[in-house]
Amino acid sequence: MKTINERLINKIIKNKTLLIIGLDTIKNKIPKTNKYIDILSYNKEIIKNTYNLVIGYKINTSFYEYLGVNSYKIIKETINFGKKLDKNLIFFADAKIAEIGEGVNNLIKKYYDLLCFDYLMMVPWFGYDSFEEVLKDKNKGVSVYIRDSNPSSKEIQDLKLENKQFLFEYLAYLVKNKWDYNNNLIYEAAATYPEKLKIVRKVLGEEKIILTSGIGTQGGKVEDLKGLFGKDKKRLIVSISRSICFPQEIYEEKNKNKVFEIIQKKAIEYRNKINQIAYE
Repeated sequence: MKTINERLINKIIKNKTLLIIGLDTIKNKIPKTNKYIDILSYNKEIIKNTYNLVIGYKINTSFYEYLGVNSYKIIKETINFGKKLDKNLIFFADAKIAEIGEGVNNLIKKYYDLLCFDYLMMVPWFGYDSFEEVLKDKNKGVSVYIRDSNPSSKEIQDLKLENKQFLFEYLAYLVKNKWDYNNNLIYEAAATYPEKLKIVRKVLGEEKIILTSGIGTQGGKVEDLKGLFGKDKKRLIVSISRSICFPQEIYEEKNKNKVFEIIQKKAIEYRNKINQIAYE
């Protein structure tokens, strides 16, 4: 049986894409069209119009959990809808979470078993204890936050150690050499700080898979990813959220169907641009 990372690479090859769409769906950002659309319907329309253009979808769970008990239903139905269209789509839980002890088993039950995510994005603050149980299963993917996109992350992640490494740099080294043994772990490093992303790639080498985000609305540029795609140009996957799901053009369009045509075109543009930069 293939590991989750092998399935991820196969999806890149089959769909000829390195793009992930972030479904960070905000109710009051959904455009007012000739038909009311709720969060779940909006997600489904995006997936229906883009699933053949992407590896899969990243869901920031904080954009849903404020809705209470209904949040799990929306997340699960979003994932189920995507899997019915293509069972090999990959879904990432952007949870920015960590636990220890029995709490880790509860995370497994929630994100993998109940909600059916393929990857859980976790913070490494508690060390290996947070990851041990998850990493045992080659079918469960884990994404470790190494260097984040927000400005104040540098207050901690860019601290210099006695060995002259950045803290995030040491973290990449530690995870690669001590935790990454089952081919089910990938690394998150933001495109908003391309020089830091380059350091992460240098530490990890060409084989490891990096998930990067922050392109578009947050200021990251596709052009800055040149030379960072790793082995076979298939080891850097790019998550884009608002610039695809909520581009300015959709608010100027009154026809509902045209709204999702615009989103599809944005996804095509980003997919093609990422591929172009990867293979230059």
